[in-house]
Amino acid sequence: MARALPGRRCWVVLGALLSLAALAAGIAAALTQGGLGRGTTPVSTLVPAMPTTLAGYQRSGPPTTVTQRVFEGQPNYLDNFPWTTKACASTKNTTQWRSLVPDDVVAGGETDQHGSTTLRSRDAKSVTTGRAGLIVGDGCQEPVFFLVRSPVGDTLVDVAVTTQHWTAAP
Repeated sequence: MARALPGRRCWVVLGALLSLAALAAGIAAALTQGGLGRGTTPVSTLVPAMPTTLAGYQRSGPPTTVTQRVFEGQPNYLDNFPWTTKACASTKNTTQWRSLVPDDVVAGGETDQHGSTTLRSRDAKSVTTGRAGLIVGDGCQEPVFFLVRSPVGDTLVDVAVTTQHWTAAP
């Protein structure tokens, strides 16, 4: 008994499925910066939203926005950041940041090692590595940033930083 060849509709469906598979592979390669099988990790470019409320705290003044220059090979702190060494829990700070160079990757976290020139990103707390992040710390912490990598060999990157200070609610 002779077997019937698949019809035209079957070939069209098969072609569509193969096209979808190729599209999915292309998207995966783009998300991992071409790193399929190379062990690279996709990095989010989404900027986390700045909280509008913080349980147990009230805003203390308007948010401030600065551009921070982050140099390679050293910790980078915000100038004149209002940290303290006592009553840490009575204040909080939320700091939203994003790299202004789309391909450069930054690590942002918090530290109480104020002004240290030897601090490494692994020594900071609550570190987010990527192109954007949100840091929430108490009054004894301050934000710190590190340039992690630049595909074009940049040795510095500008980072947009917005900080909101909070005080304990009465």
